Amino acid sequence: MSPSAPEPQRAFRSDGSMHKGVAVAGSKRNPGEAHPDRSEWIVCGLFAVVLVLFVAVRLYHAGMPLIDDSDWRQTDTASEAWFFLHDGLRLLPQLFYDGPGPNYVQLEVPFLPWTVAVLAHWLPFGNWLLHGVAVAYSAASLIFLWLFLRRRMGARIALLATAVYSVQPLGIFFGRAFQPEPAMMAGSLAALWATDRWAARGGAGNYLLAVAAFIFAVAAKLPALLVAPAVFLLALQRSRWDRLAPWMLVVAPVLITGAYTMYAGSRVSPGDDFVTLILTFLMRSDLHVGMPAAAAFWGHFLVQTSITGVGLVPLAVGLPSSRLRGQAWFWAWGGALLLWCVLVVQNIRFEYYLLPLLPWLALAEGVGMAEILARLPAARLLLAGCLVLAMPLSSLGPLRELYRLNWPDYRIGTALHRALGPGTVILGTENPPILFYSRHHGWRTSKLTMAELHLWMSEGARYYIPVGSLSTPGVARFVRSHFALRVAGPAMYYALRVPAKVSTQAG
Repeated sequence: MSPSAPEPQRAFRSDGSMHKGVAVAGSKRNPGEAHPDRSEWIVCGLFAVVLVLFVAVRLYHAGMPLIDDSDWRQTDTASEAWFFLHDGLRLLPQLFYDGPGPNYVQLEVPFLPWTVAVLAHWLPFGNWLLHGVAVAYSAASLIFLWLFLRRRMGARIALLATAVYSVQPLGIFFGRAFQPEPAMMAGSLAALWATDRWAARGGAGNYLLAVAAFIFAVAAKLPALLVAPAVFLLALQRSRWDRLAPWMLVVAPVLITGAYTMYAGSRVSPGDDFVTLILTFLMRSDLHVGMPAAAAFWGHFLVQTSITGVGLVPLAVGLPSSRLRGQAWFWAWGGALLLWCVLVVQNIRFEYYLLPLLPWLALAEGVGMAEILARLPAARLLLAGCLVLAMPLSSLGPLRELYRLNWPDYRIGTALHRALGPGTVILGTENPPILFYSRHHGWRTSKLTMAELHLWMSEGARYYIPVGSLSTPGVARFVRSHFALRVAGPAMYYALRVPAKVSTQAG
């Protein structure tokens, strides 16, 4: 560069992102113009505020047991952590139900349980640790969303989108729920950021980072594949479609996760093969396991707890915005999400299956908020803050329902933990929190038959807890006449090794 050549300096695009610019010779900075470094600090400071808000709202009820919405899924995942802590880290997780064990189950790669099992050597195994690990993974998803959108869409939209992402009611609750979704979301958004980084900078290290991030995402939970179209189109900005690199970004996670799934499936009974169950739900429209009415599900969880009533306005403004019009990766991602909603959620109708929609919705709403604020006078920061805070406030009713605690099952489980000796139990309900908090292996059933009773007794069952059980009349008469009835706190149970004539009360 010659001595008279202008010095490169950082500048800001109109959307708030930075780029390398060239100063015009002889130009002077406007005295009232903010220094780029100062603006950089302001943006980072505002994102720090968003991050603190994100974590704070997810720590609400973090000390509560895993007995709120999705308690069965959370205690399943916590069971895996418990087994890893006491039996050592293994490749396959185990659960409390299905008898004495080993109870391998064909679930996702257990990143959250592994993390808890490691940390529990220094921290107490309990509610704060379980929820805290979930919040930490969720916070990582926010950071990766910020890094990705700041590079792609500019700092202003990235800030607004992450602010929306932090207060989406469904994300607030499931961002602290101890189940695989927080790891899946962190991996999915890390894959988008790493792929975009590789597309911009190139390099073998950046490429391997992108592949590893997407493998982590899909291994954490299969719906992470919904970002595959966006990952592929972002990769095409660095490589041509007929090259191996963009294809391996999406093929490698499928191959590796598929191999793990097949191996895990070979270790569990067909009744626990969750992939087979999901395929059954997809092929049979008369089956569902969540909310019975599709309209109520969409209205309650998509509109009220994902978009929110306040969020409908910026969403309607953001989707047709010119800022998104040319973003092919965004629309390909949205198309995959639409197909997901039609093919899966229509039948399964579990609310946490909507979580993959949240970052996409947050981006669209963030763009809409940027469009709205650009047409308003001063005090834009205050108006943006009011819009963001109004989103969860407009959905407090549905959000409160997610936090409703199932205290009866928790009290039964802890009472049985104090009262029962060693041995497996037959539990007269399909819901596993009782097994988890009793710290006992057991079989779950909602309709116990005589054949099952004799089979499970021969395999070591020592207690029968008929809570909620719809057992056949013959079973009820048989256990009443042959085994001792005992009481432990709010629970009654039969000691299957004690004759009825020596019935006593305990607890």
